[in-house]
Amino acid sequence: MDREEIYEAVHEELDKLPLRKGKPRYDVPQNGLYFWYEEGEIRQRGGQRITRVGTHKKTNRLHARINEHFGSVPREGSVFRKHLGGALMRLNGESESEVEMWYRKRKGNPHFNDPKFRNYEKQVTDRAKAGSYRVLKVDDPNERLQLEEKLIALFSHCKHCRPSENWLGNYAYRKEICDSGLWNIDHVYSPNEFTQSDLPRLKQLVDKTLRE
Repeated sequence: MDREEIYEAVHEELDKLPLRKGKPRYDVPQNGLYFWYEEGEIRQRGGQRITRVGTHKKTNRLHARINEHFGSVPREGSVFRKHLGGALMRLNGESESEVEMWYRKRKGNPHFNDPKFRNYEKQVTDRAKAGSYRVLKVDDPNERLQLEEKLIALFSHCKHCRPSENWLGNYAYRKEICDSGLWNIDHVYSPNEFTQSDLPRLKQLVDKTLRE
């Protein structure tokens, strides 16, 4: 299988999982990976393409992590929310100095809660809630982190899996997002890429997630 075929096979497996919106319900696994989808981002062969892969390090913290990214919370605890806001600001023609200010930590930043930034926080929340996600149950923390890296590497390397012209990430502050078509920075273009030999394990994990 070439890279494009592996990319499609991964999406087809993950497409078997329930597509969700909003806060995780009781039936969402407490440990695993999440995959984010955005309206209008379609794969070359049809179907939505994944635009972010994420996980968590601490046990039983996946629900909290999803809420940090997609809930009505400040950007401080979510680099994903920072990236969304930075792209929205650049799309709207804000100065690079203001975008840099948006990225700064709350501590020592007197402008963290300026009215303009509060407005962008709301826009980020609206944008995040408009997307949807799937969750793959993976209990072992090392396997979670390894699978996250491999999938990000696969998606970022795929030359046939490019974002649409209207994708917000094309305005991202970080070049890695613009280049890869993913709202990810870590593991973009990592050599530790998901391969055909990893597909059987992915299928096992999908089947296990659907059974439990």
